Amino acid sequence: NEHCLKNFDLAEYRQVLSDLSIQIYQQLIKIAEGVLQPMIVTAVLENESIQGLSGVKPMGYRKRSSSRGDSENAYSLEAIIRQLNTFLSIMYDQGLDPEIIQQAIKQLFYMINAVALNNLLLRKDVCS
Repeated sequence: NEHCLKNFDLAEYRQVLSDLSIQIYQQLIKIAEGVLQPMIVTAVLENESIQGLSGVKPMGYRKRSSSRGDSENAYSLEAIIRQLNTFLSIMYDQGLDPEIIQQAIKQLFYMINAVALNNLLLRKDVCS
C-alpha cells in the first residue's frame, strides 16, 4: 500500500489542491474579519484606556457612547488582542505554515487599521 502512495502522481491534482487551499485561506480571513469587525470601533476608537484621553473626548464621541447604553457592544483593546491570540493558536494547532500565519495576521491588522481609519474619516466631529 505504501508503494502505491509513493508512486502516485499528484501533478493532475496540483491545480485543484492549489485552488482549494486559496479558498480555505479566503474563508479563514472572511470569518476572522467577521468576528473582529464589530469590535474595532469601540475597542480602537472609543477606548478610554489611553492615559490622558478619557476626559478629552470630542462631543460626537460622547453622544455615540452614551446613546449605546448597554455595555454588551463595548469592546476593549484586550478583547481584540484575545481574539487575535485565539486565531493565532488555532492556526498553529492546525499546523499552518508560519508564513501563511504571518500573512493572515498581517492581513487582519490591515483590516483593523482600514476600518478604524474609515470610521474616523466619516466622523464630522473629527475631520474638519
